[in-house]
Amino acid sequence: MGKQVDWNDVPDPKQAGDLPDGIYLLGIESLTKGASTGGKLMVEGIIRVVEPLAFTGSPLYENFVLGSDTDPQADDPHTLRAAVAMGILKKIFVACGMPLERDLDVMLAQAAGQRFLASVYTAVESAVLKSGAPNPYAGQKKNKMGRMWRVGERPVGLSQSAPPTPAANAVNNGVVVQTVKSPFTGEQVPVAAFAAHVAAHSGGTK
Repeated sequence: MGKQVDWNDVPDPKQAGDLPDGIYLLGIESLTKGASTGGKLMVEGIIRVVEPLAFTGSPLYENFVLGSDTDPQADDPHTLRAAVAMGILKKIFVACGMPLERDLDVMLAQAAGQRFLASVYTAVESAVLKSGAPNPYAGQKKNKMGRMWRVGERPVGLSQSAPPTPAANAVNNGVVVQTVKSPFTGEQVPVAAFAAHVAAHSGGTK
């Protein structure tokens, strides 16, 4: 007989795309140089939520393509300067409070374990990639980072205008009431009261 597992005791995995909009405390797990599907120099990032505690460990997978069609390995300094992804990496390093070294490999290595704040929002993958090729992830939801700050510059908390999905229905005195699961308590909260619920549970988070 094989090893027995009680799957009810196994926590559900944290998945990208599950985060409701808000400001999160994030930690960098790794920033590693690699290559895009087109062979361009790329930094593969794994960033995880630290707070709010209800989402601790949830991943954000970010690919920073630094190469170009004419300079795939970004050997020309002008290629790095023009890369949009390079600007995003700089924003992350600055938000982490890291000294900006000239050696990119050193920066990537030193980034592991650093923390910063970022607004996180949900976007839907487009039908085609920037290259014009079909997007294999078209229609899927993905969490993306917006503005970034150093730790302590903004309070951590979920947006009151974007309750998590999906919503469920409950019956109250014969009336169907739309509810949503609380990320803090796990209970079903009426959508109409969700903003107040979030404010009550996240307002004091640092």
